[in-house]
Amino acid sequence: MTETVTYIASCLSGSRYLPIHFFLYMAVALPAFADEAPEGLTLNLNLAAERVYQGESIPVTVTLRNTGLKVRNVGYPRIAMHGLSPVSLGTVEQQGKSDDGTSLYRFTGKVTPGKAGTFTVGPAHIECEVMETAQGGAAFFGGLEPRKVSLASAPVTLIVASLPVTGRPASFSGAVGRFSLSVTTIPARATVGEPVIVTTSIRGAGSMTDAACPVLAGSNMQSFPVRAMRSTAQLTCEQVIIPSKVVRFPPVVWSYFDPDAEAYHVLRVNVPSQVVERSNIHAAQNTAVAATVPAKREQEPLQSYFIALMAGLLLVPVLAVLIGRHRQSTAVKTTIELSSDLRRMLQAAEAASVKGDVELFYNIVFEIIQNSVEKPNTLLPVKSRLFINRSVLPQINENHNNNAEIYALAAACDKVRYGRDMPDSISMAADLERLKQILSGMS
Repeated sequence: MTETVTYIASCLSGSRYLPIHFFLYMAVALPAFADEAPEGLTLNLNLAAERVYQGESIPVTVTLRNTGLKVRNVGYPRIAMHGLSPVSLGTVEQQGKSDDGTSLYRFTGKVTPGKAGTFTVGPAHIECEVMETAQGGAAFFGGLEPRKVSLASAPVTLIVASLPVTGRPASFSGAVGRFSLSVTTIPARATVGEPVIVTTSIRGAGSMTDAACPVLAGSNMQSFPVRAMRSTAQLTCEQVIIPSKVVRFPPVVWSYFDPDAEAYHVLRVNVPSQVVERSNIHAAQNTAVAATVPAKREQEPLQSYFIALMAGLLLVPVLAVLIGRHRQSTAVKTTIELSSDLRRMLQAAEAASVKGDVELFYNIVFEIIQNSVEKPNTLLPVKSRLFINRSVLPQINENHNNNAEIYALAAACDKVRYGRDMPDSISMAADLERLKQILSGMS
């Protein structure tokens, strides 16, 4: 730009077009000068390491250093990434002036290279305004005016090494960092044929972007697809297992690569759930009930039986009146009145059905079934993503005519939530009507 202005000046110098020369100089040279960073203002780009492994997250810092200048309206830095994913920088951290009058504006983020090779990171660019002495009349009064400047840092080189092949376990799926693993189950003790929810929580520092959830599989059990839920520093994996026989679940196995130790680590945690035969559960319950029944008393005197007989005869008229009133009340009230919470959930289910959101619709339907069946007309605290405990349903009301419908609707929810089934709008409308029939039939 400066060379252009000099050339124009040499061509027009001494001619009658000198005013034009002056105009071109003011229009071209001054904007170029305005973008130049003044002395005392510098921008630096730093990486926490110059050599990393593929998939390893490395902190990156952009620092604006100001010495003795008045700066305002500091913009957000941009980093040129050549062949790497963009860097997301956090909010600015401002450090006050030091003894030499230097203040810092620091931005931090992370870069996670997804492939091996040698890459250039940067330069970083930032814009701000520097307050300088005003020109013209304002200068007489010591006024200041802003000047927009643009700064650029020097680029840096990043060497990314491939993950070692030697020693790589079969359970490795791409996690790089340091992690821990925990496993929980619902229920802790299950019967054959009862769904068991196995929840694996993986936490730690590092990159789990490409990491997959561990999968449990084996003989004598039905395994549903795993649902993965990711957050900044956690991967939660949920899988449903239905044992067909008394079986011990295999352990959860998951592995990661530790860049500091330059080695793979395998995490292995047992599933804390016991599977037993249904008859054993019933036998245990019957034993517990039998233990609470008092032993047969000694034969009481004849007078005691006579007194009990007379009391029973006197209670017969009272019981007849009470039974008649109960029948009248039952005849009037054939269906329950839904609570406001259940009505809101039904409205949400209808909205999801109209919108065509299959997964949301069946999640809502499942929660309604789960809460309403356990305690009719009351919405219990939501136990999200849990299977309905099918072994409890027949015990709620042995004479309930909708048990088969409840089973069928719960199975439809399971197919969507864990079997990746995608029913159409007609099926959703039918299931919603089935749900309303179930609720109306509860008493």
